[in-house]
Amino acid sequence: MSLEYQFELMRAGQEMREKFAYFLLAAVGAGVGFGVTQTREALLTVRLIPAFVALALWGVSFYCGCRYLHKSSVMKLTNAKMIGIYSGTDPHCGRDPERQRIAAGVLQDDFDKNNSVAASLYRWQLHMFLAGCGSFIIWHSWEIAFRSGIDLSIQSIMARLGLL
Repeated sequence: MSLEYQFELMRAGQEMREKFAYFLLAAVGAGVGFGVTQTREALLTVRLIPAFVALALWGVSFYCGCRYLHKSSVMKLTNAKMIGIYSGTDPHCGRDPERQRIAAGVLQDDFDKNNSVAASLYRWQLHMFLAGCGSFIIWHSWEIAFRSGIDLSIQSIMARLGLL
């Protein structure tokens, strides 16, 4: 497999990750908007806690997605600088091998740190989105149960399970 083909595969993979991050940002925005419309006329009670948790988790997901995309752009700039260093066109290093080695080492360390943070943010964006969805579904289910007159008190649940 040629080096050019490997670079093309890596670039395509990075583009797909970024598209997925943007998709999750849009999904979070839709979730927040839907959650707000569903709770617009709700009274402030403890029954709203799962809805608030969902909104908070979606907020964390949005933050992680934005930070991931920022780190991704920083890594692209770092890659561009590395290409300039290795090609000898960097104005600070020129074609001096010692300067190139030092600059490349510094940039590689920076890239590795950003890559590690970006990978973590990418995972957390999805996890927080899904956790927010779960929390919202719990809230919605509770609301249906309350409107249906089902007693969801701890004592009632324990009695049904035969624990009381």
